[in-house]
Amino acid sequence: MFALFHDPEGPNLLVVTGMATVIYLISAAVYLSSFLPWLTGFKRSSAAVFLQIFVATGFYLGLR
Repeated sequence: MFALFHDPEGPNLLVVTGMATVIYLISAAVYLSSFLPWLTGFKRSSAAVFLQIFVATGFYLGLR
């Protein structure tokens, strides 16, 4: 996601750190929650990865 920003000076370190933290916290909340008890093992890991992709895509499209 961060490689697709067209900034001649490069990505801002604060923005990169902040977005990475938000993406991590959202996926950790889903991975560690017991909201969906049928989500176990590989399904839980897959859900966290797909959520990270979805959130990163949302950030990219929202900030574009």
